[in-house]
Amino acid sequence: MAFGLVWNVTSCNDDGPGTLRNIIATQATSGDVVNLDTAPCSAITLGAGQSSIAVLQSDLRIQKGGLTRITIDGSALKSGETNGADSRIFTHVAPFGALFSVAAT
Repeated sequence: MAFGLVWNVTSCNDDGPGTLRNIIATQATSGDVVNLDTAPCSAITLGAGQSSIAVLQSDLRIQKGGLTRITIDGSALKSGETNGADSRIFTHVAPFGALFSVAAT
């Protein structure tokens, strides 16, 4: 499968330029890759009162390679979107049958 542009996450904040949320919401299009290797942290904490990250693209890959790990913490998301340990960090709202993958390579 061929992918389009690669978007590098360069901020560990919940929102703003270079963040995972901002790239998915405003820059990445179907067929693109969101690269977490460039994030300068080991954890991204989604802010209190925020919604889960809506993935509108029908074909998007979020990837993190290498030996280091990154945690995406959604425990403080807007009330009603979390259910104990079953926090929804991403909400995939693309058409049925669309590809959305989170990959550790």
